[in-house]
Amino acid sequence: MLKNEKYILNNNKHIILLSVHKKNIICVVYKLLYFKLLYIFNSYISSNILHRANNYRRKNMQFIE
Repeated sequence: MLKNEKYILNNNKHIILLSVHKKNIICVVYKLLYFKLLYIFNSYISSNILHRANNYRRKNMQFIE
């Protein structure tokens, strides 16, 4: 009887730990995805701005010539 109760308690602890562990993994995955998206977004914006600046410079150069 006591062994069974102890076993059930241990199982519950294990299940709780597992659920917490899963939540942590999901959080880590979400954070990684979020930072990856931010990085992609920032690189896209910066490349876009650089591209526009280069186009603007080219137009001005042609105008000066």
